[in-house]
Amino acid sequence: MRVILVNREPSLWEGGDSRKVAQLLRLLPAYGVDATFRSVLDESIDCDLVHIFHCSFPTSHAAIQQIKRHSHVPVVVSTIYSGESIPRAKQQAVIDHAAALICLSPGEGEYIAKRLFMDLRKVRFICNGVDPMFDVAPAEGKYVLCVGRIQEQKNQLQLALAARCLGLRLICVGQILDSNYAAAVEAAGAEILPNREQHALIQLYQHAQVLACVSTHEVHPNVVLEGGLAGLNIVLTSTSLSFTDRLPNVWLCGLSANEIAAPLAAAWNSPKDSRLKSLFKGRTWHKTAKEHADLYQHVLAIRNSPTPHSRPMAIREIL
Repeated sequence: MRVILVNREPSLWEGGDSRKVAQLLRLLPAYGVDATFRSVLDESIDCDLVHIFHCSFPTSHAAIQQIKRHSHVPVVVSTIYSGESIPRAKQQAVIDHAAALICLSPGEGEYIAKRLFMDLRKVRFICNGVDPMFDVAPAEGKYVLCVGRIQEQKNQLQLALAARCLGLRLICVGQILDSNYAAAVEAAGAEILPNREQHALIQLYQHAQVLACVSTHEVHPNVVLEGGLAGLNIVLTSTSLSFTDRLPNVWLCGLSANEIAAPLAAAWNSPKDSRLKSLFKGRTWHKTAKEHADLYQHVLAIRNSPTPHSRPMAIREIL
């Protein structure tokens, strides 16, 4: 089976989507999938299936238009939402053309469903994987950790203001996309470190007490899996409610410093335990790759069925 993975150029910024594509390119061949990467889909669509990452990128809509003009291959779409970079009508066109939709969690599915119509028969929940190296022995928590690009969307400034109010040390690790915003975050008391190699990042997780991810519209970031496997308490925005309402050691917050402070204090003052660690232990990238390969096979089987509409895809949760 030949599959083209379509996503933005990884050089534009460092993010979970590009890390996921890299893992799938590495692991899918073990499950019978010959996967190749393209940032732009041209007329030569020589494959059995196209998997598009993001439903709100201009390149995603352009890829759908190319497929309509030059090919009839089925399309799988990962419903990663990155804001209003293209009109809603074009985002909807990407969703509508998909034979299957991959959401990272029920929370992400609900988040997208508030903005775009999704045929629930097409939805699959496939969680990202996490490297077992993050399963480290617990150590004394010395600071609050925030991992992700330094930009307004990630909301580190409000987190820094909340941490300063509580007298907590905050370390932010990530690529700086907005230098003015980064300066404001540092002025509020946060320490900003550039991206680390994985072994160094693991050490930062090991000695943190709390992992805080207070982004304005992310509901299932990779860092939650990493922090959970490392045994940290986690603070997330309340948009993640559908994902987190059944997870231990997770506190929900709003987007402002005042709304972050109380959950952050509660997470800081609670002991770390192993419940998230045990939950995420089996969530490997190999499992994620196999679930993608199984879905690709299912989409092709439905397409090749004499009566494709008699076997709609029912929702199932894989996390």
